[in-house]
Amino acid sequence: MYLLFNNQRIYGLFKLVSLVRYRVRTTSIFILLISLSQPGYASEFPNDFFGVKWGASPSQARVILSNRGLKLDSDYHLSTIYVLYYQTNLYDYNCELSLSFDNNKFWHGEVTYGGLTKYKYNTETLKIISQKYLALLTKKYGKPKKLAETEDSYEYIWVPKNKYYTIIVSIVFQSDELVIAYNAQLQKPSEEELMDGLF
Repeated sequence: MYLLFNNQRIYGLFKLVSLVRYRVRTTSIFILLISLSQPGYASEFPNDFFGVKWGASPSQARVILSNRGLKLDSDYHLSTIYVLYYQTNLYDYNCELSLSFDNNKFWHGEVTYGGLTKYKYNTETLKIISQKYLALLTKKYGKPKKLAETEDSYEYIWVPKNKYYTIIVSIVFQSDELVIAYNAQLQKPSEEELMDGLF
């Protein structure tokens, strides 16, 4: 069972590597489409994921999360990808945190309930948890873009930006899994910013 679980995780990491290879091109197109279809709104900006700043190294993330009382559960390497896994409790339900690093820089964080984690929940429980996150993220980032919805699955997305990053925040719910994901994309600096030494 443990071997199967690890093999499933490794398969997921292969998919993550593929995502990294194409994320810059596809995300740029995706963000453009979202920008054209969704009105702007004032909102908070997610400067970090559980205190870990975008671009942080794995060693920095370990220290930050350890100081927050989180104990590392496992970690995995594949190509340029490094992933840290933590177990915690949010909204009174156990879940898994994962932080992904590409070339030693933090760019992707997830909170996962159910699915391939150690914790299993029925569909109704996951719906309850997802509604809590939907309310919280809508309060922080404004009205989301609904990408898909059926009776037992849906996906919502927010695209907050600042001068340096575009963060794709999403809730993906399926009948046996709920994932809240933060995906950071470095903004292309302007010539002025390059001259000012900001990058």
